[in-house]
Amino acid sequence: MAERDYCIDREPDGDLWLLELIEDGQVVWVFPCDSHDEALAGGTVWICEDADG
Repeated sequence: MAERDYCIDREPDGDLWLLELIEDGQVVWVFPCDSHDEALAGGTVWICEDADG
């Protein structure tokens, strides 16, 4: 089973939040999000999908 994690960072201009999905230590996808809550929800789903699979 792959190890999954995520990181949430604010874009330098401060308009968007970036959700980085990480698998086995490598960033596999970056999603721009309108809010921190949206990014957090996406990261939580990413972790939960791994636990289900």
